[in-house]
Amino acid sequence: MDPALKPEQLLELSDAVRESIKYEGRFASSKELMQDLSLFLQTTLSEEERGVPSIEYDTIKTAHLDYLLKDIVSHTAETGPQSARALEYAKTASDLLRRWQVRFGTDWFELDKRRTLDMIRHGRLREVSFVTPTTELTPTQHTWKFTDMDPASEVEGNSQFRVGQWWLNIACAHRDGIVGSELEKPTKLGRYEDSALPLLTGKEEIVKDGEIVHYTRVGGMKDMQFSLMSLTGKPIRILRGFQLMSGYAPLAGVRYDGLWNLTSYRHHQDEEKGLAHLRITLQRLAGQPPMKELKKIPRPSQVDDFRSYQQYEIEIVKRTEGIRAAHEWGVQNEEEKRERESWARIREFRSSIGAGPMRPLSGTTGLGITLDPESFGKSIPRKSEMQLRLPPAIQAKANKAEQEARLKREGIVKKTVIDTSLNQEYQSKSRDSGQFEDEATRGRQL
Repeated sequence: MDPALKPEQLLELSDAVRESIKYEGRFASSKELMQDLSLFLQTTLSEEERGVPSIEYDTIKTAHLDYLLKDIVSHTAETGPQSARALEYAKTASDLLRRWQVRFGTDWFELDKRRTLDMIRHGRLREVSFVTPTTELTPTQHTWKFTDMDPASEVEGNSQFRVGQWWLNIACAHRDGIVGSELEKPTKLGRYEDSALPLLTGKEEIVKDGEIVHYTRVGGMKDMQFSLMSLTGKPIRILRGFQLMSGYAPLAGVRYDGLWNLTSYRHHQDEEKGLAHLRITLQRLAGQPPMKELKKIPRPSQVDDFRSYQQYEIEIVKRTEGIRAAHEWGVQNEEEKRERESWARIREFRSSIGAGPMRPLSGTTGLGITLDPESFGKSIPRKSEMQLRLPPAIQAKANKAEQEARLKREGIVKKTVIDTSLNQEYQSKSRDSGQFEDEATRGRQL
């Protein structure tokens, strides 16, 4: 490793080490990376100690070196030193952090703010503007607009777009020309280009070794993407957003996932609820980078930028709509984030027990069915012709005298409850405290 690395090379080193910490739980995934990290830390600290630093403020800002050092220190604090070398790295990183904080003073704590200004002026947020939120708008990527309206994608062909290319939001993708609109709909730019479809919301089921996906969404008829019917059997460019419920969704922002064949399109309308359901099947074209690698995008520095971008959104709302609106905006962002994390944990758990993929269903039970009181203990047919068997309701045992005697010996009070909604007899019991647990209620909540 050349000690005099350029900021772009240091950014690559920073991202590689932080990825190794995140995905492998260690500072370096290869011997070469370990050597590069060691040389960087030792050389940089030595220069600081001798008063001849070569790393300046702008380099730290560009290469996200502040986050690199913080991740090294926090990883060691959380997991404990895994080796003498790891302990040495953590100590060096901690010393270097202290020296940089002293050298740069208050400017050190302005790093994220200055990165945001760079993004607005000539970086990821150039030529896009934020639409002031109204009651109809929620924290989605549709609140940003491309301002130039002369997208760069008038160049024919797909060669200018790299699989795995990443943006902060769909407006930035529109600015660069991979899509023709900020809306979540298929668009086509240029005479020879493939159509592009951003999957920003909805749900996706991954099947057949990850090469086929079933995408579903529920909404009004305007959300049914009817123009996709003419694209069946054709390749389309697929972009995925972080709000998509999918194992392929990026951690943040919007990512281009390459070309996929649209193999089927279906929709139906639920007249009772006034909702329409869309389901499309996509098959990935061969010869592209594996999704396993694409799932690592965005890289750590890109996630840093996305956090700064979200904070900038809140600042805009605060300035234009007031503190309360900004607070509600931030709370809604956090709620959506927790919902996605919860969905991901459930999906991972189901996968670990071999329960198969989570199906994009809806309904009051979480199983996509509305329970009928007569349905307990019976098989309920679904539209897919699969059948789900619900557990039978809990019934009182016949030998009541024997049961009452046992409950009395154990100091438990028993009440018999008739649940008219189920036309069944249930038991409700508690200790002498008088607090009763209604098992019939639990039965209805299954």
